[in-house]
Amino acid sequence: MDSTKWELSEPDDEEMKFEVYTNYISGLSYLLNSSYKSIVDQLTNIDLKHTILQNNQANKSEVQKFLNNSWNSERILNSPKELNLDSSFVKFANHWSPVLAYYSIFLCFQSLFLSLGWEKIIEHRSFLDKVSSLINKKRLPFIYPWTHLCWGCSYYKKEKFNFDVNLSEVNKFSPLTNPVFSNESVFIAKILRTTRRKQEEYRELIWKRGGKVKNVDGSRKKIYRLKEKQMISDNIQKTSLFDFLYRLRIRSNYEDADIFFMGTRNQATVINYFRSLTNITNYSLFFIESLIASAIGVNNFIDIANTFIKSSGNYNYGIARRIEKHIDSNV
Repeated sequence: MDSTKWELSEPDDEEMKFEVYTNYISGLSYLLNSSYKSIVDQLTNIDLKHTILQNNQANKSEVQKFLNNSWNSERILNSPKELNLDSSFVKFANHWSPVLAYYSIFLCFQSLFLSLGWEKIIEHRSFLDKVSSLINKKRLPFIYPWTHLCWGCSYYKKEKFNFDVNLSEVNKFSPLTNPVFSNESVFIAKILRTTRRKQEEYRELIWKRGGKVKNVDGSRKKIYRLKEKQMISDNIQKTSLFDFLYRLRIRSNYEDADIFFMGTRNQATVINYFRSLTNITNYSLFFIESLIASAIGVNNFIDIANTFIKSSGNYNYGIARRIEKHIDSNV
């Protein structure tokens, strides 16, 4: 087949799905880039030194171990940049990139928990519920956009958000557009609403498989009563952007794995997806690391980071770049 005609052919279902994922990721990346000064200002204005008291009893070797694991995961994520590889390689790296992005954030959170003297939470659903609870109850100083949450039963189309947003605009949003440029709140609300609906669908499936949904005669029910759907939703913790990243991890590695191989004909889209995801990971880690630095002491954190950087040879991404931001912000 002529390559030019192949590139200009109508997008198939796999390609359209990949475009949706890419638009969500690139939009969130754009939002973070445009909010960088705000992110630094928020961290400075919070005065973390007084919000998170330094924990001199923290097991620093354990904190360091999980930070190293987080940074190594991020380094593998960044390997196409480090090796200066072209889009043909990135296309296949994108299959694993959401897994590496999620785990680098997940492991960094484990380090944060340990730095605060808390227990690790290794089971993923429990971990995500814990993070949602921390955001909701404001037990840690989360900052925009990681503060945003969604809850409520999607079947009734009455989801609620902890930020102001025009629901009619959310309803009109198409994931094949990139609305973040015009309305950040609508964009984030759409991400959270879609993620929550998938959470509810998954919980319903588990409930069905457990044999709890049966008719009087013992046969399996095909349709839930409304109160059962509401009950399932009520038992789901409020949905955060970290749930979205976990959903992307599951989609790329299990449910929609083929999309990341077959739905990526446009090289610019391949690169955009990869760069956006590494950027989201970078900003997320910068925020979590700032909390860790406050808990164990900035100098202790910088020592741990420098030890990792020195052991990593010529690595010039991830923490190797963020370390200067941590020093400059004096968090």
